[in-house]
Amino acid sequence: MATAAWAQKTETVLEGVAANFGGWITYEQLAQQLFDETGYRTRMLLGQWIGQVLGPVQDATLTDGKPPLSSLVVGAATGGVGDGYVNHEHPEGFASSTERQHAAAVDRLTCYRTYCDHVPADAAPRMTALYLAKQRLRQ
Repeated sequence: MATAAWAQKTETVLEGVAANFGGWITYEQLAQQLFDETGYRTRMLLGQWIGQVLGPVQDATLTDGKPPLSSLVVGAATGGVGDGYVNHEHPEGFASSTERQHAAAVDRLTCYRTYCDHVPADAAPRMTALYLAKQRLRQ
């Protein structure tokens, strides 16, 4: 029951994130927002249930032609999408993490163009600010 409520609410939450050009949300922030908005909580590890919540959103992207909203959800440790991320061009996955992150950047721009009223005409796909910060720390 909780998983269904979270999955239903996820699309609305992510549409709100996409309404802000350059917006993104961590898996942990999404989980907390879902807990707060649905009243359902769990002690399960995030990795054990978040895929069941993001799966229907990702499926709608692939089957219903909806914008790839799951591209807006990133890991706090990396600033990038997780290993389970797929899109229209790569429904079976990606050959590398770099390829997956670049595809997600393109997909985020698609989301912004769909839901945000203030996307610059010359906007280009870009990594999240968190991803760039994490990369600078590794150098």
